[in-house]
Order: sequence, then C-alpha cells, then structure tokens
Amino acid sequence: MFGLVVKKELLDTLKSLRFTIGWLVILVLVVAAVLLLSADVQERNERVRMTLQSQDKFISEYAHTNRIWSMIEPQKFPEPTEVLFRGLDDIDEYNSFFSDPLAKLISHLDVIYIVAIVLSLLAIIFTYDAVCGEREDGTLKLLHTNRISRATILLGKLVGAWVAIGVPFLAVFLFAAILGSFVGGMTISAAVLIELGVICLASLLYIGFFLCTGLFVSSLVRHSGTSILILLFIWVLFVLVAPNASPIIASQISPLPSVGAAEREIRMLVTDYADRRRNEEIDKMRKEIWQEYGVPDSIEWFNREEFVQIGWSAERIDEMFAIARERLEETMNRVRQEQNDKAQAIRDELNRKIEAQSSLAGLISLSSPMPPFIYLATDTAGLGLRGEEHFSQESGNFYQQMGEYVRQRTAELQRELGRQIHFEEHIDLSTRPRFQHVQEPIGDRVISALPYLGHLVISLLVALILAVVAYIRYDVR
Repeated sequence: MFGLVVKKELLDTLKSLRFTIGWLVILVLVVAAVLLLSADVQERNERVRMTLQSQDKFISEYAHTNRIWSMIEPQKFPEPTEVLFRGLDDIDEYNSFFSDPLAKLISHLDVIYIVAIVLSLLAIIFTYDAVCGEREDGTLKLLHTNRISRATILLGKLVGAWVAIGVPFLAVFLFAAILGSFVGGMTISAAVLIELGVICLASLLYIGFFLCTGLFVSSLVRHSGTSILILLFIWVLFVLVAPNASPIIASQISPLPSVGAAEREIRMLVTDYADRRRNEEIDKMRKEIWQEYGVPDSIEWFNREEFVQIGWSAERIDEMFAIARERLEETMNRVRQEQNDKAQAIRDELNRKIEAQSSLAGLISLSSPMPPFIYLATDTAGLGLRGEEHFSQESGNFYQQMGEYVRQRTAELQRELGRQIHFEEHIDLSTRPRFQHVQEPIGDRVISALPYLGHLVISLLVALILAVVAYIRYDVR
C-alpha cells in the first residue's frame, strides 16, 4: 500500500500544470544563471590576466623598494564551480559580512539562489493541498477505507512529492554542470564531483523541509485556499524575513558603540592626549634634571647660552644635554606606547562587540533552514566566508615570502655594489616568487559544512514529526 500511495502522489504531481510550469521556469532560470555566470567568469579571468601582466610590467620597470608592495597584490582566478555558484564578490563585501551576510551571498542569480528561493516555493506549491485538497475532493476518505496507517499514508505522500521534485532537480543540476563545463570551461574533477554531491544532498534536505512544512499545514486546515495562504506566510518568514532581520535584531540585543565616536576617541589619544601627557612628562623630567644639576628654575629648556652665562663649562653642558636627550627619548617612547595601548584597547573592544553581534546575528538566522543551506553551499564551493579566510591566509604567507625575497635581493645587490641601496633604485625581481592560489582541500570544506548539514537534517525531522502528528489528528471527513 505504501508503494501505491507513493505512485498516486507522484502521478498526481506529474500530471499537474504546476509541475510543468514550475520546472519550465526553473530550467529557464538555471540556463540563464549558467550563461550569465560563465560570461562573468570569462571576464574576471581576463581581468586577472591583465592585472598580472600590469604587475609584471610595472615591477620590471619600476621595482623600487618603496613601490613594489603596491603592485604585488595577490590575484586569484575564479574557482572551478563559479559558473554555477556565486559567493562573496570581493574583500570589501567580506569586511562588511557581519552586517548582513545573506544579502552578500544571494545577491546574484545562481543555482544556490534558485534552490533557496524558487525551489522552496515550488515545494510548498506541490504540497499545500496534499491532504486538505484530497479531503475537499473526497478521495482522502476513500483512501482511509483501506487498512493502512496514517503515518504510512503521509510518508507515502512525502516520498512521492520528494521524488517528483528531487529527480527533476538532479536532472537539471546535472544539465547545469554539463552546460557549465562546455560554456564556462568548468573542469570536472573528483573534488568538483564531491562538492556538487554535497550541495545536491543539502539541496534535497532543504527542499524536504518545505515539503514537510507543506504537508504539516495541509494537515492542519480543511481548505486548500487557507493552506496556501498560511504556507506563503511561512515561506516569506523563513526565506525573506528571518535571515534578513537577524542583523537588525542582533543590533538591538547587542548594540555596537558608535564607530565614529571610537575613531574620535582614538584621534584624541594621538593628538590632544598625547600632547598633554608628553608635556607633563617632559616638565616632570626637566624638574628632576634641574634638581640633580642644581639648575635655577629661571633657565629655559635647552637654552645653551643661558647655561654659558651662569658659568657652566661646555663639557658639563654637553653631559647634561646628553642625559636630557636620552631621558627625553625614553619619555617620548613611554608616552607613545601608553597612547598606542589605550588606542588598541578601544579597537579591541569595538572588534569584540562587532564579533559578538555577528555571532548573535548568525545564531538568530539559524531559526530558518535557509542560512545553513546558504552557508553550507558557499563554504563547500569555496566561495563563502571560509573561502575568503583561506585566501587571506594564503596572501599573508605570500607577503612574508615576498618580503624575505626582497631582503635577500637587496642584500645581494648591496654586496655587489659595495654600498647601501637607495629606496628609489631599481632592483631586478625577475626571479621573485609568484602567488599561486590553491583551493582549500575538499575534505576540510566538507567537514566544516557538517554542522550546517546536521541543522538541515534536524529541521527536516522536526517538520516531518509535526506533519505526522498533525495528520494523525486530522479529521478526514
């Protein structure tokens, strides 16, 4: 009987007009996304090549020690699957990620966007009348004349709807990958296959949540019109409101101090406060030295002529001035360090509160299954926040390597010339190390995505349990 329920639900879905229209729309969107992203990838590939050529030309002609650092910024070509997925655009968006991460990750039409928005909506359209619609038609009461449990009936409806949406999704996903390899030049490797497989699995779990939610609501109400309205409200709440409202809610719960006020306080530390503390310390030091050497208070600071007038010898004046300069340098360093410590404390506190608000916004966004799916897909593809952190680490290692190379080349040239190198003298850097971006291993990316995968599984199970309980209590008459 379970197989018959699955077959009936599957055939009813396949014969419906919404199935044909829904998948036609998705196919058009997927093709458009792949074509647009392929064109964008080609453009960015060309831009990176031109940038690298400009860097080589500049360094070959103007490789001065005070200029090369502005022209060796690491460049990376698009990741293999960027013809299908699109994550963070650039480092500016990465820096502002905490303010609204999802807006940075779904701002472009790609396969992730289509699954997160369109397929989730299609899932509730497939199931909004799965129970209440059959009650209205009278077929639900007839189905219950057979000796079959309600849980079995509901699971049969879920499996039938899942197959009806999952199989076409896998076919469209496979078509998108093939199209991306032909049009966008995506190389199909073992890592790419694992990456696509994990994202497919996450997509099916995400879709399954909305299928169960549709069955749950359809098992609560008696009319399909009421069901679709409630489900549209839930969809808007989960897909649009909860993810985008999380930064706003977090900012109210854990407000940040004014960044402008913090910067003004730091500027005060390096200007007015520093001047005041420096003058206080210098005046204190002057009194100590004057007392040690028996200098009258009427003598001005570092006025050599007045010391000569009171009969001091040149040796004694030089001795006191040397001690004064040494103590002055120590005082200036101490005040400067004190000022830097206070400024860093302000920055650290601001960063701590920013991180706390960001973490809170992330936790609030997890009330919806959409953020875990977005984070999982983009991190697995190496296009999310984790990918940017990996690239930043690679860049830092490259700058260290380049710095060591420049020091060695400078030392070699100075030995050859027998003199110091002027900071505007040309240095031959033709043998310099070149930045090579290597994507994070797929195993590490998959492991990092497991918590999000677990979140999707739990969300699906909760929705399924609610649907089963609601259907068991449903009045089929």
